[in-house]
Amino acid sequence: MKMYHLLASTALVLTAMPVAMGVTQHAEAAAASVGPTVPDEIIVTASPMPRLKRDVISGTTVLAGDDLREAVRSSIGETLRGQIGITTTFFGPTASRPIIRGQGGDRVRILQNGVDTVDASVTSVDHQTAASTAAAERIEILRGPNTLLYGASAVGGVINVLDNRIPQARVVDGAEGRAGVTYGSNADEAAVDGLLNVNVGEKLTLHADGFYVNTDDYEIKGFANADAEVEGFDGFVNNTDTETYGGALGASVVWEDGYFGLSTAYFDSNYGSPVVEEEEEEEGGDAEVGAEEEGIRIDLERIRFDAAGEIRNIGGFVTSAKFRFGYGNYDHTELEGSEIGTTFKNDAWDGRVEFVHVPVDILNAGNLTGAFGVQVKNRKFEAVGAEAFVPPTETDTWSVFVVEDYEAGPWLFSGGARVDWTEADSTTTNVSRNFTGVSASASARYLFDEKISAGVEVSRNERAPNAEELFSNGPHLATGQFEIGDSNLGEETAWHAEASLSAEIQTVTLAANIFSTWYDSYIFENETTDIEDGLPVFQFVQRDARVKGIELGTEVELFQKADLSVVLDAGVDYVRLEETDTQTALPRIPAFGYQAGLTAQWQRFETRVGIEGRNSKSDVAPLETATEGYTFVNASVAYTPFTDRDVRLVVQGRNLGNSFARPHTSFIKNITPLPGRDVRVSLIAGF
Repeated sequence: MKMYHLLASTALVLTAMPVAMGVTQHAEAAAASVGPTVPDEIIVTASPMPRLKRDVISGTTVLAGDDLREAVRSSIGETLRGQIGITTTFFGPTASRPIIRGQGGDRVRILQNGVDTVDASVTSVDHQTAASTAAAERIEILRGPNTLLYGASAVGGVINVLDNRIPQARVVDGAEGRAGVTYGSNADEAAVDGLLNVNVGEKLTLHADGFYVNTDDYEIKGFANADAEVEGFDGFVNNTDTETYGGALGASVVWEDGYFGLSTAYFDSNYGSPVVEEEEEEEGGDAEVGAEEEGIRIDLERIRFDAAGEIRNIGGFVTSAKFRFGYGNYDHTELEGSEIGTTFKNDAWDGRVEFVHVPVDILNAGNLTGAFGVQVKNRKFEAVGAEAFVPPTETDTWSVFVVEDYEAGPWLFSGGARVDWTEADSTTTNVSRNFTGVSASASARYLFDEKISAGVEVSRNERAPNAEELFSNGPHLATGQFEIGDSNLGEETAWHAEASLSAEIQTVTLAANIFSTWYDSYIFENETTDIEDGLPVFQFVQRDARVKGIELGTEVELFQKADLSVVLDAGVDYVRLEETDTQTALPRIPAFGYQAGLTAQWQRFETRVGIEGRNSKSDVAPLETATEGYTFVNASVAYTPFTDRDVRLVVQGRNLGNSFARPHTSFIKNITPLPGRDVRVSLIAGF
């Protein structure tokens, strides 16, 4: 069946290629950043007034253009894994959610065009994020609490997937599109995607996109189970295959001073959970044949509706206004063999309105520019079945925020404030909690010249505990845990300080960030020595904690002559999270990470050879095991056969040395090593 899909995918691309090859490319590909080393990149997520990268104090990364297309994998986590400061929860390649600076879950906001993905990925690490990167034009990653626009849950960072499902501008040449097909050797992966934007009449622009991904169990070097003598699978991780597909339709009315549009999207995924339970014995001593043999699978479906619009040049104090609204109906079922185990339902919406005001002159020294807005969210969550570890809950959040920039000569001062009112109700236990969170930030950046800047930032964030942290109480088969919340949890307060340096000196580019966060009543899932229903008990608790870390990235142009250039890049990241009183490490914090690469461009070829890895992790939390370090060797070759047509053939190799690696940030690292050697071939054609 998979070969049929691959052949169909190839046929689709080959059909699109003559069109793409017959039309002159209408614009250059979007520029892509290389980690945190491009100081003049425009960052649209950080503020309603798009900022230059040098003006955003906390570390940022942008993936766009060819870099994004070649990074796309089956999940948002695997797409971003390897970026400086980013690791993943890694519950297999499909359920892999990003971790930023050691922070994950509800402290990292994953957005689609500025509003929530409206899925259940925060509920548990085995839940896939229903945000496809196949149609993305750009992914912006903001580390740390450098924006108040998206709530206190953004204290760890923000990942904003920007697509064109609601077109904001007319297509320059009337129509544009792209199609791609990929084969990956490790899991026998077959993937295809495509999109089309077209003008209809004088103001209407339409969008359509679709994607399909199919994989087998992924391969590793050695046994999946850390205790191979018990039972492990030699050479692969069992029950990690996946089939994911979806698409979207959108339309916008676009005029000179604004746009208004609608879109609808569908996302469907069926994937295996690598957790293997011990066999139970029936009476008479015979082993029961059940879920442990056939494996646990997750069947996920999400239907999403979006609306967005903007009006510019309004006149008066408010110069522009824009809104974004997203609604998602999400269901996923955990299948225990052929029987339905637990069904999760998440019905949620997220809406926000932002107003940008006119510049205000302050003492003839500079202009104050800024924006203010409101955001409203509603989430109804329900789990039904034997492993319904969270009771039905409803969470409402109302927010107001303001952000302001004041520029005077080489100085740029930024500040903001946000108030969140949250009500979390457990509808079956009749427990209701109300929280009011007040957050604020301030930063200063000094521009030494156009290519060198330095800055500092301080912030205070209050985050309300979410429904899972408050109300969990039961076995969760897919994760192999018995999870217990605490309805008496209070708000978590984070005090953050960060310093940054960004410089471009002749052929050397440098970006550096050093940061620390002090948490009052930090909430985390702590492993205990208790056993319930044959599962280890994980309890949500609060402790004072501190995060500290550093991120460094650099690029050096080694050679530039005629049509040949050679660039060296390198980066490192380090983070430590510990309890303040005991200085004991908290669980699942990434080890010191590093990466380096050499990129050469010659005529129509681009080649890269590099490494990425993490050190061993021996400074661990109680009951947590140490993890060995690893280094992956990666390489790629890209060939653009035509100078006037957007066609690109890419061959990528990841972990070419077939190194064995366990991700310390994963709850199930002892049964799910990272994938072994993978060689991917992609053909991408656009017009």
